[in-house]
Amino acid sequence: MREVAKPNDALAEVGGVNVHAGAAVPRRDRQLLKVAKGFGLSVGRLLDDNFDEIDEVSAYMRQLPEMEQEVATAVLRMLHDYATGEI
Repeated sequence: MREVAKPNDALAEVGGVNVHAGAAVPRRDRQLLKVAKGFGLSVGRLLDDNFDEIDEVSAYMRQLPEMEQEVATAVLRMLHDYATGEI
């Protein structure tokens, strides 16, 4: 009977690494990954001093289907025009 390799072992063999050598990611970094995942952010964004809520809104809009993107854009344009006294 032929033994089937576990998925991690098979990937490790292809990648030339040893999955049994211990944790590849330091504990501090694993904690950062957990915190970032909890907030739904990448570690890079979590640590980015220049992170802006506008960037977050843009990211949300990009994830919307096309029709909802158009509606969100129209609403933001109307809000802008109202706030600047254009309407």
